[in-house]
Amino acid sequence: MDGAWAGFLFAVEAEDQPKLMMDDAPGPAMVQVGESHLWYAVARVKPVGRPHAFHYVVADKTFGGVLDMPVFGEPSYLQPGVSSGKLEGPIEHTSKIYDGMKGQYWVYVPAQYDAKTPAAVMVFQDGHIDREGTIRP
Repeated sequence: MDGAWAGFLFAVEAEDQPKLMMDDAPGPAMVQVGESHLWYAVARVKPVGRPHAFHYVVADKTFGGVLDMPVFGEPSYLQPGVSSGKLEGPIEHTSKIYDGMKGQYWVYVPAQYDAKTPAAVMVFQDGHIDREGTIRP
């Protein structure tokens, strides 16, 4: 997966040409859409398998972007012929410590899970990732 990459379309509205920054390095030049204030760039992001960051700079001011742009490799997504488990939830939890505090959680049970065998557990807090790889707050 060393040469693997992912493609992204970046778009922003700005009066002057924005500069796209990716992982604190200049990205490809932003292209204006006609005479509008819309700008876009298409970029390859690599390596896959780790989060990346991006933001824009216009008139020496930084804005927008995220610190956790996911770029994951092919094995991170559903594959034909590979059994898939079940995502159960949302399950609502009511706190016994903080009065009135409620939260939701989901449990993914792998297809090969056997209750007689100890299994690893992964916990995501403050959001979730769906099967299409979308991170939601």
